[in-house]
Amino acid sequence: MEMEIVMKTAVKNQVDSIGGPGFSGSSGCELGSTVAVDAGESAIGGACVLSGARKEDCRSVVSYNIFMRGLFENAKVDEAISIWKLLPEKGCVGDSITYSVLIHGLCKNGYLNRVLWVLNEAEDKGDRLDISAYSSMINGLCREGQLDEVITMLDRMAKRGCKPNAHVCNTLINDY
Repeated sequence: MEMEIVMKTAVKNQVDSIGGPGFSGSSGCELGSTVAVDAGESAIGGACVLSGARKEDCRSVVSYNIFMRGLFENAKVDEAISIWKLLPEKGCVGDSITYSVLIHGLCKNGYLNRVLWVLNEAEDKGDRLDISAYSSMINGLCREGQLDEVITMLDRMAKRGCKPNAHVCNTLINDY
């Protein structure tokens, strides 16, 4: 299935939020370019064509994170998960931001059971999750009215040295 994603201001905002303020995209890929993507095996690695930049220059965990985030925002959950599964094959290692993108996207699309699977996998591998991942999960559980699971998630956060931030506290106050 051929998908064309036009990355203009939205991608700039996503890069800023994923890569942090001032992220300049040192891979040589220009923001505001069009990406033609085949949703199969060649998702990013085989079809990353940005303003004439070499596709090899475009393969980084940041580009995969942006692509997965865009798929989740367009309710393409299975495609986003397939991109996540491609990371090791392409020599990319997901980071805490990758897990945050996955968890947020799955929660936003109503896949709380898959989120637990992702959380367990990350924790089993010894990967550290940031507050954003736990916050998304708590938000999703609150929206579903699952108070016991929210408390379990707060305990899980604390055991891993992750303290609730204002967003988590606001979610708890507003939803309960």
